[in-house]
Amino acid sequence: MGEKKVIPFGIRKLQLDTLDLFHNPLDTDVVLRPLCPLALPTLLECAASTIVEYDLPYTSHYIPSTLVDYIIEQCVCPCGKKVFQNTSSCILVLDLYKLASTVVYINNTGRFKVPLEVYFCSTKCWKKVHYRK
Repeated sequence: MGEKKVIPFGIRKLQLDTLDLFHNPLDTDVVLRPLCPLALPTLLECAASTIVEYDLPYTSHYIPSTLVDYIIEQCVCPCGKKVFQNTSSCILVLDLYKLASTVVYINNTGRFKVPLEVYFCSTKCWKKVHYRK
């Protein structure tokens, strides 16, 4: 996976036999971070979300390449929508044995729980995930 401090939410969809996180400096002491208040979107965020919402083609033939890159690089909410506001994220804890039957991971606590970074499109989606724990 490369060196990560937190794991992206999308990893939950994987069904693995083995997961090797041996050389990753995952931050196991991370404090659960509540959802930050949604801030006003930037012009770039407005343009990107409009393009995605109306299912418009986003190639450099139609829009600036910086906007194309921005749309491609954005995170996905658990509901499936792309998230364009970077303030709407939180850290949850994931048990690695929910991903794989064999886990190679050493930390100073002896636990197999790691920080999972999740991005949300709304407080409604945040509440669904947060209160499901």
